[in-house]
Amino acid sequence: MPRPLLLLLFMLLLYCGGAAQAPALYFDRITVQNGLSHNKVNCILQDKRGFLWIGTDDGLNRYDGSHFSIYKNNPGNNGSLSGNIITDLLEDEQQVLWIATADGGLTKYDYRLLPAKQFTQFKHQPGNPASLPVNIINKLLQDEDGYLWLATSGSYVVRFNKKTGACSLPVTQGTRTMLALTNAGAHEMWVGKQGGGLLKINTRTLAFRMDSRYNNLYAKLPHATVTSLYKDHFNNIWYGSWDSVLYQYNQQQQQELLFQKNNQPNSFSNDDILGFAEDTAG
Repeated sequence: MPRPLLLLLFMLLLYCGGAAQAPALYFDRITVQNGLSHNKVNCILQDKRGFLWIGTDDGLNRYDGSHFSIYKNNPGNNGSLSGNIITDLLEDEQQVLWIATADGGLTKYDYRLLPAKQFTQFKHQPGNPASLPVNIINKLLQDEDGYLWLATSGSYVVRFNKKTGACSLPVTQGTRTMLALTNAGAHEMWVGKQGGGLLKINTRTLAFRMDSRYNNLYAKLPHATVTSLYKDHFNNIWYGSWDSVLYQYNQQQQQELLFQKNNQPNSFSNDDILGFAEDTAG
């Protein structure tokens, strides 16, 4: 056999042998033993400065790749974090961090201020209708006009004015606990409800739509409770629910698809969906 052909055959064998190997995955665990404040992690955000913010059931952690800075509520100190059960994080266009908690309302963090003034608390104030109606916040979202929207437990979805700190409740119909939020299109927000399916709000006009079939909480309807929402780069909306099914709404075709466990080996696993992420390959 000629030497060039032999060399080509050898290279092909090397390629096939390498391609047949299973990819090796490596994981590092970051736990309380490494400095994390709690092992139950609810949310993670990387800010524009490169810091990782990790919200746990006992405090907020800022991680620089090797060291943790831990922030917690200091009772009686309004300049501290408002609560310790961190449920969601959002960084706005001003690099201000907004922190949702399940035990203390909402906190604003601005690293450019003096340390004693970096945290600003927003909580329910009895007798003040412009304050937060409840201190249990599950998710945060910012609309195209700069308003924050808060999915709460027990008090619907709240629109929060970042400039004034005033709150309003555009929709006070149906079930009261909201679990998920996503921007679905131009001035359109979808809200995942605990019972009642999906709520769709025009964030500018505040007009809203709900499926009246879900008014019957005992009706056996799909995705009666929506646990998570996500819009991909094709503008399709993905959502998970308590019925352990993954749903996709194709906005172009206006058609809902579902993925659930079946007899195929690579079918969707039978579990609740709590969050989504999309990689660069779609």
